[in-house]
Amino acid sequence: NIYKSLNLCDLTQKLNFKDNSFDAIVCAGTFTCGHVGPEALYEMVRIAKSKGFICFTVRKQEWELSPYEKIIKDLENSNLWKKIEHHASNYNTKEGINCQLCLIKLLNKNNNLSGSQLVSLLYPSFLVLSNIGGLKRCKTL
Repeated sequence: NIYKSLNLCDLTQKLNFKDNSFDAIVCAGTFTCGHVGPEALYEMVRIAKSKGFICFTVRKQEWELSPYEKIIKDLENSNLWKKIEHHASNYNTKEGINCQLCLIKLLNKNNNLSGSQLVSLLYPSFLVLSNIGGLKRCKTL
């Protein structure tokens, strides 16, 4: 009973969440071959709050085939986020699969703190994105 809601979402489309909804987004097992491409990062930026965090993994072969590095640099050059950590990591040791692990901090989207942003400091919200059994799921905590 830790989830406030469980939503079936298509991560290749605009998500049904308001802008600046989440303090943190964790995305694991989603950016893999044939599932969700790097364009979903733009949508994560939209729904994450200023000064929030986005943590995600990308399987090695997907990282090499798709423009993740370009999109990450574009978002950084646009002053929308700052890369906190990025490194290769073992993902599935049984199968010898590696991934890129990225931790990103969003920068101020605007300089004015609204009441909802102040409340969110006391009651943080999280979005967990996962790919379970081929279904793309969104969970809010």
